Amino acid sequence: MFGLMRDWGRRYFADSQAAVLLLFIIGALLAVIFLGEIFAPLLAGLVLAYLLEALIQPLQRYLRFPRWLALSTVYLGFIGALVLIIVWLLPAVSRQLAQLLSDLPAILQAFHQYLYTLPTHYPTIISQQTMDNLISNTNIDPNRIASVGQTLFSVSLASLPAIVTALVYILLVPLLALFFLKDKVQLIAWCQHIFPRDRGLLVCVWRDMRAQLGNYVRGKVLEVFIVGVATYIGFIVFGLQYAILLAVLVGLSVIIPYVGMVVVTVPVVAVGLIQFGASSTFVWMFLVYLVIQFLDGNVLVPILFSEVVNLHPVAITAAGGSFVGAAFAGVAPEFRKTTGEGSQGVCAGQRTGACAAGAGEPRGSAGASGGGSELGGDGVGISGASGS
Repeated sequence: MFGLMRDWGRRYFADSQAAVLLLFIIGALLAVIFLGEIFAPLLAGLVLAYLLEALIQPLQRYLRFPRWLALSTVYLGFIGALVLIIVWLLPAVSRQLAQLLSDLPAILQAFHQYLYTLPTHYPTIISQQTMDNLISNTNIDPNRIASVGQTLFSVSLASLPAIVTALVYILLVPLLALFFLKDKVQLIAWCQHIFPRDRGLLVCVWRDMRAQLGNYVRGKVLEVFIVGVATYIGFIVFGLQYAILLAVLVGLSVIIPYVGMVVVTVPVVAVGLIQFGASSTFVWMFLVYLVIQFLDGNVLVPILFSEVVNLHPVAITAAGGSFVGAAFAGVAPEFRKTTGEGSQGVCAGQRTGACAAGAGEPRGSAGASGGGSELGGDGVGISGASGS
């Protein structure tokens, strides 16, 4: 057993570059575990900068915008979208949530009246005893709902420090993202000075993971937006109540594949049945909802993530469209390729710049130091091309 572990360690971590990579991973994990609250705004700013950089690069590449003009255009558009969310979307969602809580007793009463009719229409399938048990188990006292509202209000008052912290984050995170985008070249140069010179393997793994995970985050945000907007349009066409609230829940549900869809389907079906009953309108509304879910899981996710993660749609479908599946399917082969044979042949097929580093090169050589912009590369991201 110990011999196998010793052979595995010698194979993967016998050189300084593999040791640097291992120490970097351990240090990053410890920083997230013990200093997560401190680094949370910084990490959120980095993620936001990744998303905005994906819009800045095409403006520079295809429309020939200067860097400052592309950055200003994208950032002002983001600020406008953020203001729209704060001023319109969040108040609309909160109003519909409050309305749903106030209407809940009437909704349950209508639901119980509908349940009473089921044994009459389907006596061979549903018994009156079953319906009586279901109704008794779903009874909610209106006074309890009022007390729940008062509890939520008192909790909100008690959590004022958390609300203040959230407001600070709303201001701080976009500001950090702006600094990351504006001073990208200087930040990359600073990072190159603090990292060890013998870092060729670390740079190669970073490039692969940045391309895969960064693009995955952008693809997931785009999926949330598309599914949410499509669902909202479908609900509005049928005049479904609480359309904004339900559409936001459906859009956010794609973050957790399968489980999110199952959970969010329950309120959609409940609101639809209470509003429309077992009518053709409800059937068509629910059919449209199922079509959106089907197109998301079987068309949008494979196409979208085959583009952004550079995987075939079949691989994305087999991975389930999840973060773990897609990220592992995209990153694990690259990580295995970079570490499988040690530092001899690091990042085979990418033997240019920093990725040409090998254990046999002396410390301080061009291959080991990686040149001027090895942490940047040509990809999209906060550490994108330093010359852009």
